[in-house]
Amino acid sequence: MRIEIQPTEEFFLGGLNFFAPDRPVFALPWSTYERLSYILSERGVSMTVNERNHVIELQHKGYGYKRIASATGLPVNTVKSFCSRHPIRDDEILKSKGLCRNCRIPIEQTPHKRKKLFCSDSCRMAWWNAHPEKVKRKAYYTLTCRCCGKQFESYGNIHRQFCSRSCYAQFRKKEETDE
Repeated sequence: MRIEIQPTEEFFLGGLNFFAPDRPVFALPWSTYERLSYILSERGVSMTVNERNHVIELQHKGYGYKRIASATGLPVNTVKSFCSRHPIRDDEILKSKGLCRNCRIPIEQTPHKRKKLFCSDSCRMAWWNAHPEKVKRKAYYTLTCRCCGKQFESYGNIHRQFCSRSCYAQFRKKEETDE
């Protein structure tokens, strides 16, 4: 007599020994690859690991959905779904290929040194001026204005005392009248 074991998805995702109540409990030595392939086959996903890697490689080369689909032999919608669920970032491509972030020309890297992201200072300044949202600003301080008592944020200067130039002028006028 042969008993078929059908583990639930929780078993594969958590690595625990969970089974549906109507199925017998057995601990099976599943590898991560077997778990993943079982889950994918249960969900109806027909892409193999090689196909996935090939799609990612073609994405990095800049191919579109139709071109990837024709190169891999997969349906266009499968490629679209995979690409939308696993987007590639432009930074990853540029770093992996050693291209300048601004002008995208190849950069000669010095071994055992930090990787260069830009080919020149002019490219570096142009890129950072075009992408101010990517600057990691860490020196924000919340301070209280000496004149109006409002709280304000100061970047890089913890010794600031006034929220604006008008508060500063108003405070100076009060000081002069008090003397």
